[in-house]
Amino acid sequence: MKLAIIGPSFFGYLEDISDRLNARGLQTRFFDERKSNSVIGKLFARFSPVAVKQGQLAAHVDTIIDTILLSDTTHVLLVSVEVVTKQQISRLKKAGLTLCRYGWDSVRNKPKMYALDSLMDHIASFDPEDCATHGYIPIHLFSAPKGLSPAPPKTEDFFYCTTLHSNRPQLVMRLKKAIAANGFSDRMFLFYHSRLLWALRYAYQPTVWPLLREVSTEPFSLTAIAAATHGARVVIDIHHGAQSGLTMRTFEALSLEAILLTTNRASLSELPTNLAARVVLLDPENLDDCLRAAVTPATDPKLVSLTDKDRYALSIDRFLDQITALLKGDSVPEAFKKFNI
Repeated sequence: MKLAIIGPSFFGYLEDISDRLNARGLQTRFFDERKSNSVIGKLFARFSPVAVKQGQLAAHVDTIIDTILLSDTTHVLLVSVEVVTKQQISRLKKAGLTLCRYGWDSVRNKPKMYALDSLMDHIASFDPEDCATHGYIPIHLFSAPKGLSPAPPKTEDFFYCTTLHSNRPQLVMRLKKAIAANGFSDRMFLFYHSRLLWALRYAYQPTVWPLLREVSTEPFSLTAIAAATHGARVVIDIHHGAQSGLTMRTFEALSLEAILLTTNRASLSELPTNLAARVVLLDPENLDDCLRAAVTPATDPKLVSLTDKDRYALSIDRFLDQITALLKGDSVPEAFKKFNI
């Protein structure tokens, strides 16, 4: 098997997956579906369908397809793509390559992915609702912390890392005020691809303007995120309203033995019991009680330590085992049970 991964570059996760598969002996190459990851490039990709079909983006993807077809690639994994078209992927199908798709976005959030389903040999998703609705194979996300030897001390009460879109700025402002009012400390990594566009988007919402000075236009490194996560007693997770899948923050927080304070109720039903015990639900209408409820178990010396099985369930190794099984068309049901444990 020789693998090509096509998807958007996102905080270096797909590059890391490619590197780790290569280290396992599976020859893998990652192709960024976007020609550019600049602000203009991302907006061009997301909001210009004519360009996707006829312009620079189409030419870029065509080059990727040509490169794959000229190589000895046998399998292609599409990850949350939104630029490639059905016509382009049809070329790979006609050449006899095995095609798989993994969604770490929901169909509701990225509907362009769904149009490719009829060409796929196997499809998996991180989103429980999509799996139930479309019959996808469930594969949860993972944690792959870097640069944590030795582990830093837990010096902050709360840590939150997010892309600051939709209604999140309003909730972040309320969280920061509630955290301070309760005498807790926090550290937040707030990302948006353009401070100017963010300022224009929220121009008529003056209550969130103080956040502008904290917005970074550069993605935070995986090492920085891991260090901040490990240095916090509680990690906040605000899931996208159009998704039910467990976020990367979920796995990073739990693997580094923090308490997870999340708006996603699926965390309680999808996680193994020992891990779900580390989850506190975040009710935006009752922030004070939720913050205090999260800090209490975070300082409890009786909190059960993670087992080897827990660590595997949260790890990128479990994820790669399941993705490899997906690529092989593994029909053994055990390979796709919750967390493969």
